[in-house]
Amino acid sequence: MYAPVDRGLDDNRWGDLVHAGPDDSAITQIQDGLPGSGPSSVAVVAGMLDALILEPDHDVLEVRTGAGWNAGLLAARAGRGMVTSVGNDGSLAAAAGARLTAAGFDAAGHTGTATRAGRRPRRTTG
Repeated sequence: MYAPVDRGLDDNRWGDLVHAGPDDSAITQIQDGLPGSGPSSVAVVAGMLDALILEPDHDVLEVRTGAGWNAGLLAARAGRGMVTSVGNDGSLAAAAGARLTAAGFDAAGHTGTATRAGRRPRRTTG
């Protein structure tokens, strides 16, 4: 069972839970009584990105946009216009897109499934 913490009522407690530590993940959205969204632990994200061996100009499709944090990290490494992120929750995807734009990242966000991500055409060089 999940005990909700309303950020508007207790911002400090919410922050303590969401940003508990580098090895801790959090749940920030419940859908039908089940975890729906939340940031992965910093250690897990760092390990995934390290294993990915992402280079500048690699074309990236990220599935499950969430807050947009990982898409921002991917865009910082891959470069402008190289990241497309898709999430199935329109409100989360819109909020993530706004955060990414405000932070100066060029990462396309879409609502849908990975099979219908509306990918941008691949860039060609030469």
